[in-house]
Amino acid sequence: TIGGPLPDLLQASDVPSFEVVYRTDRMPFLNQSGANVPQNFRYIPEVRDKCPIGRRRSSRHPSLYQIGDDDMNQQIVHSRDISPVWLEIQPTPVVGLHCSGADGRQWSGLFDRFSDLTTSLAPDLIGTASRGHRTGSGPFMLADEAAPIIGMIETLPVPAHIIGHSYGGALALHIARARPDLVQSLCLYEPTLFALLRNGEAADKLLYSEIQSLTQAIQNGIEEGCSNFSAQIFTDFWGGLGAWQALSRDRRCAMVDWIAKAPCDFEALMTEPEPENILCGTVPTTIIVGKHTHAHTLRIAEMLVRQADGVKLKFLDGAGHL
Repeated sequence: TIGGPLPDLLQASDVPSFEVVYRTDRMPFLNQSGANVPQNFRYIPEVRDKCPIGRRRSSRHPSLYQIGDDDMNQQIVHSRDISPVWLEIQPTPVVGLHCSGADGRQWSGLFDRFSDLTTSLAPDLIGTASRGHRTGSGPFMLADEAAPIIGMIETLPVPAHIIGHSYGGALALHIARARPDLVQSLCLYEPTLFALLRNGEAADKLLYSEIQSLTQAIQNGIEEGCSNFSAQIFTDFWGGLGAWQALSRDRRCAMVDWIAKAPCDFEALMTEPEPENILCGTVPTTIIVGKHTHAHTLRIAEMLVRQADGVKLKFLDGAGHL
């Protein structure tokens, strides 16, 4: 912490490294101290544990928090005699888990929007060029994929926000159930936890059988030496007819190299134990679904939302699964 006068490093038009959430009548506005910050941003008093809940970030200054006068009047009255200090932000780390057939670069566009202070991790999963394919035999489970990810998150100083797409979303759910102490929140785009369909209603079981057929067709192609065919089946199923042809040559080659992992991913997604209890309810969760997605992923999202109170379901206009 830094007490006393505004330090030289803050004499700038942008203050990306500090948050300001509180001011009493005896604390000067930032503008009077030389920083070009709107007047409704406040100092933090040296009572951080009593700072109010419900702060919101400013769109113009994403590293600062903004509060209204009504909120300010309800804050700690006796703190007006405390000297203000600046507290450096410690942003919550973010972990991005990519979908089947992709790699950690899937999240580069999103992570580029984050503050330089945010620890952003996007590990490559098994089957990617950097990790290589699975070794060994026997059933493949989400627990096998999750083990190194959990180890990575354990090295972080605080629990992480986890974002995930498709297979990565289901993997995030597994991690949150196994180690909720490591997870600050979940934000998932169409997690493909097919095991939920297996134990559902008759219509759900029909959707599950379609995934079984898709998996078998991909496996047959691989075993017959037609990996290119298997990669096309996988891509056109999720992206729609013509999605394979729309890929660049390099991207098609990458998919062919990866496709041997696809049956493993499907196996893990279809056999996750006790999927009806995958959400423990203690981790804030948002699930996003494209309005033009598959019936399979839409149904899974609906089933997940019913598992715990407070799970948010959002729909994205014009979007499919990919």
